[in-house]
Amino acid sequence: MTIKPSLQDFSLIESFVKKSVENYGLKEKSNGFMFFVLGLLLKIQEDEILESITDSSFLNIIGKNSGHDRGIDAIYIDENTTPAIVHFFNFKYTENFDKTINHFPSTEIDKITSFLNSLMSKDKNLKNDINKVLYSKVEEIWELFEEHYPYFHF
Repeated sequence: MTIKPSLQDFSLIESFVKKSVENYGLKEKSNGFMFFVLGLLLKIQEDEILESITDSSFLNIIGKNSGHDRGIDAIYIDENTTPAIVHFFNFKYTENFDKTINHFPSTEIDKITSFLNSLMSKDKNLKNDINKVLYSKVEEIWELFEEHYPYFHF
């Protein structure tokens, strides 16, 4: 079953995105969308949102060294549960309602699948292929496997 967004849904989300842009002093609505979704779904504060974002474009804007994000825009690791839960996010935002239907490029799936394969095979070459923030999350996930097998949410 395909869920088709309505203009009302789009307008509601757009209003929350604008509010996030204002509240967090962001310049781009796509970044406001990330803050809105992460805050809404995970019930986390601004500092936790900032720590979870691995998106290369956003990292460039805030002056952190960038590199590839391999389609992973945010990773939040909830260690308050046993086992820990690792949340992966890929955000696609459009300011145009007409583009909401087909706004997820198939190349993103390929990038994410490739990243997950490298993550699960503990590929040390990831360090040279992804941005530093994302790699620090990768290392955290690998450490979790030392204790127990974490749950994954996509």
